[in-house]
Amino acid sequence: MDIKRLSQTPHGSTVNICVHGPAGAGKTRLIRTLTHPATDIPPLITDPGRILIVSAEAGLLSLGSDFDASVTEVMPGQDIMQLMRDVYKAVRAGSFDAVAIDSLSEVAQMSLSACLKDNKDGRAAYGEFQEETRALFRAIRMLPCLVYVTAQSMTSNGKAGPLMPQDKLSAKVPYEFDELFLLRPTDTGRELTCHETPTTEAKDRSGKLAPAEPPCLSHIVRKIKGAA
Repeated sequence: MDIKRLSQTPHGSTVNICVHGPAGAGKTRLIRTLTHPATDIPPLITDPGRILIVSAEAGLLSLGSDFDASVTEVMPGQDIMQLMRDVYKAVRAGSFDAVAIDSLSEVAQMSLSACLKDNKDGRAAYGEFQEETRALFRAIRMLPCLVYVTAQSMTSNGKAGPLMPQDKLSAKVPYEFDELFLLRPTDTGRELTCHETPTTEAKDRSGKLAPAEPPCLSHIVRKIKGAA
């Protein structure tokens, strides 16, 4: 039996974060704050090329022309799990310090569409989709680096939470990430809701964040790790 300290394992110092919010809230642009902090702190990552964006959304224009990150696009019908295996290998090889998946909602919808196309039995197709989604969650958790995932928001029973193609999967998302936040507008700009409220699905597993934090990933990760 090989016993190690947590700090010696690939996942001992990693953080995975899911941020949900309505369209146009700025979830994609939040990736930029890894190298261009919105607060007066050092950037978490200095080279945007060390960030791999797995993009299933229509565009990344909100990141700005000076943010030259690495990007791989998810295409309809693509083998998502093979893509995640390739991403894992690239991270383990030292090519990237962070992976951003934009967005989980869209990747899941693509996966469901592929399952329905390949299987005429609707019940079997949804069963296959649920298995693929569980495997996707595991693949995200296994990435040995900082992981940032965006998701669209839905409101169910008066509570805003991450949107997935099935209600059961939407309810499962909060349990799959270390940190779950809602990005929302305020009178003075935007903020991340980090603690659960009667109207918001959110959680801070680290226990180090305030109920509301500035929309800056460099700030969030440094605070979680005790370096802010």
